[in-house]
Amino acid sequence: MTLTARGTGGPPRLAESAGADDHPRVRHARDVRTNVEVHGDERGLVTLADGLAGRRELSIELHDVRDGGRGHGRSLLADALSLVPKGAPVFAAVSPGNARSLRAFLACGFTPIGSEVLLRPARA
Repeated sequence: MTLTARGTGGPPRLAESAGADDHPRVRHARDVRTNVEVHGDERGLVTLADGLAGRRELSIELHDVRDGGRGHGRSLLADALSLVPKGAPVFAAVSPGNARSLRAFLACGFTPIGSEVLLRPARA
């Protein structure tokens, strides 16, 4: 499912993360997007990058969900929106089957606008 929201701007509430290049979320972002930035804190990490048609795309991953997340996804998303200029659109792709993630994005003001499939040729 493709969702969109608007950035909140202001002072960035997440620091850039160094040393996350080997994280699967970061590797995937670098495979399919350009200008990948990685931010995060003890809750998790955020990638912000240029995706399809040059649009800004955001993804998150929590470090530890053993306690059910306890609102960490929502708070991380809210802080991630501070990385996007106020009023600027940002997009995210969330699997509809990932109910916990979908609820977090919806709670943070993201609106579903459709869905898309990214087809990539197999690599040798």
